[in-house]
Amino acid sequence: MLHSINSRIQIIRRTKENKRRYLNLKSNENLVTDDPLFFRTLLNNVDPIELLKYPVYDDIYHRLKSHLGVENIVLTSGCHDAIRVLFSSLDKIKNKVLLTTPNYDGYSLYLNINEIPYVQCSRTPDSPFDLSSLYEQALRNQCNLLVLTNPDPFVGDCFERDQITVFLQNCKDRGITVILDEVYSGFGRDSDIMLTKTYDNLLVLNSFSKSYGLPGLRVGWIAGNAKNIEDIGCLFPESTLSGISLYIANQLIKKPDFLLQYRNSIQYNRMQLINKMVMLECIETYTQSVSNFVLFKLLKTASSGELWKELLSQGVYVANLNHIPGFENHYRVTVCKEDARGKLIDSIKRF
Repeated sequence: MLHSINSRIQIIRRTKENKRRYLNLKSNENLVTDDPLFFRTLLNNVDPIELLKYPVYDDIYHRLKSHLGVENIVLTSGCHDAIRVLFSSLDKIKNKVLLTTPNYDGYSLYLNINEIPYVQCSRTPDSPFDLSSLYEQALRNQCNLLVLTNPDPFVGDCFERDQITVFLQNCKDRGITVILDEVYSGFGRDSDIMLTKTYDNLLVLNSFSKSYGLPGLRVGWIAGNAKNIEDIGCLFPESTLSGISLYIANQLIKKPDFLLQYRNSIQYNRMQLINKMVMLECIETYTQSVSNFVLFKLLKTASSGELWKELLSQGVYVANLNHIPGFENHYRVTVCKEDARGKLIDSIKRF
C-alpha cells in the first residue's frame, strides 16, 4: 500500500485551467513576440536525435555558464522545479525559513511537503518590504534562510543592487542565506547573479520563462557558491529536462538579439499600457513596475472579484488578487501589445 504524505498535510490537487481560449493576461507569458519565421527556423533545425536519445547536458551547461557569467549552476525544469529541488535538499531539523509574501505558491507548497518550518512576512501594494526589517525578523525568528523575490512578483517594484549588497552582507554576518528569486529580472532591473561570486550566502533562482520569454521550454537554474551547488546537484541530478528544450535554450543563448528585442519590447509596451491605464478614472495604476506586468486597484464600489468576472465574460483573463490580504480590489495584468491592450482598456471602461 502506498502511504502518501497527503494524508498528513492535506494538499488539494489543483488542475491547470486552459486559458488559451481567453486573452490570458494572468500568467505573465510572452505576449509581445510575434516573429513566426524566427521560431519556425529554430524548430525546423531541431535534430531528430534529441527525440531518439537521452539529453546531453555538456553544451547547455558550458553555454549558459558563459552567458550568465558564473560557474556554479544546477539546471532545473523551470523555476518551479528549482524551488522543489532546493527545498527537497534541506534538512528539516536544521533549517528555518523566512518567506516573504505574497509570493509564488510553490514556495509554501514545498516547504510544507518537506516539513521545513517557516514564518511569513507580508507586504501590501502601498507598504513595500524594508530589507532591514526583514533581516531583523529573520534574526528574531531564528531563521537561517530567507526567500526574497526581486522584482516583486505582485507589485513589480524592486530593490536596487546597492540595497541588496548591504542586505547580503548583513545576512552573511549572522549566518543567514538569501534565496533570491529573479524570474522577473531583465525588464528594467538586471540580475544580481554575479553577486554569487562574492557572497557565499546567496542562491539565485531564474528560468527561461519570464525574463527570457519562453515559458514553454521549462528550463531554469539555481546559481550559488561551489559547495552549495555541488550539494544540491549531488542530490538532484538533471533528469527532468528534455533534449529538445535544451537544444532550443542553447540556440537562443547564441542569439542575443532576440533576448534584447524581447526585453526592449516589454519595456516599451509596459509604458504604453501604463499610459493608457492611468487615464481610467475607475482604477489606480501602480506605475513603478519593472516587470512584465502591471498592478492596478479598482476604485469603483463593487463586490469582491466582480470586475474579474466581468472581464472574463468579455474574454479577458486577469489575475484576481482579492484573496490576498491587503490586495483586496487589486488585479494584475500582463504587458501586451496594442490590440490586446485595447481590448483590456475597453473592457475595463465598460465595467
